[in-house]
Amino acid sequence: MSEGDWEEDLWVTRWVEYLRTVTVDRPLLVGALTIGMVPVLFSILFFALTWSETTPRYVATHLLVIIIGVIGPSAIWYWERRVFTTFVADVRDLTPQTDELERLAREYSRLLRRRFWILSTLIVLLFAGVVLNNMAFFRTIGVDGVADPAFWALMLVGLSWGILVGIGFHLAIVAVLFVRAVGRLELQIEPLHPDGLGGLSAIGSFAIWTTMLISIGSLAFPYVFLLTAEGGSGALIYTGVGFYVLVIGASFLYPTIYVNRRAQEVRERELDEMRARIRELESQARDPAEHGSTDEVAKRLEIRRLRDEFQDYSTVSLYPLSIGIITRLLTSIFLPIFFILFEMWFSSVM
Repeated sequence: MSEGDWEEDLWVTRWVEYLRTVTVDRPLLVGALTIGMVPVLFSILFFALTWSETTPRYVATHLLVIIIGVIGPSAIWYWERRVFTTFVADVRDLTPQTDELERLAREYSRLLRRRFWILSTLIVLLFAGVVLNNMAFFRTIGVDGVADPAFWALMLVGLSWGILVGIGFHLAIVAVLFVRAVGRLELQIEPLHPDGLGGLSAIGSFAIWTTMLISIGSLAFPYVFLLTAEGGSGALIYTGVGFYVLVIGASFLYPTIYVNRRAQEVRERELDEMRARIRELESQARDPAEHGSTDEVAKRLEIRRLRDEFQDYSTVSLYPLSIGIITRLLTSIFLPIFFILFEMWFSSVM
């Protein structure tokens, strides 16, 4: 499925596509310097109003959160226009049901476009709730209350940031659902596929790109832990962190494990069929009446071919993990751990 086949893209992708046509044809750069600048501008306004009272620790953690908003539009564009479309194209080699695959791609593309606002709204409301419940802390850094312009500048930061974060979570959920739907199709294992994984590396690559995208959210950990230490809402904050960890784990583990099980079922069925065919040919080849005949030679050659194919099928790895995928997975796992350790170190020196 090519880019031009989509009926419509997510609004972020549409805007990046439009802006690249009127500026420079560098979508990742355009996304960061246009839509990605919105939370930056609101943050500049917030700090302009609170600079005399804010703290270096708060500034540092706030800036880490803003990085998510800066790179978010580019990441969303890349996932929809590169990762998703490449996955659909690669999966054609795994199933003969290409028409059904195209239908599923359109269906989940529509789901991506139409339901993103649910999680975005929840994230924005969560941000607002945490700020309101921690007003005592925010007063110490220059926010005098809900009537203070600084408060509304902070709310605008949360709005622009939360919308993008919600899209990221929604994107991960759509990816999991799409892989599950693809896994229900009739799958074909190609033991001699160049990836050495029967062609299943497409699943692993799609899952890990999704995991890497949402792992960017770990940049917000220092900010979250700062509010936990200095303010209230510990239960609310840890609930949000727990949901994040659940999504980031499920975005990789569920698709790969599910498809692995489906591929195992396909392999067992193929091996049973080849085993039965080999036994049938061996029985026929033992017929004395055919000893030395051309037909017997052909059957023995077919037995040898089937045995070689049986060996290929039985030994091919069906878990979609290559060295490159493992490296990116470790990076995705390390990023949240790094920011947890960073927060522990930063809180000890500030």
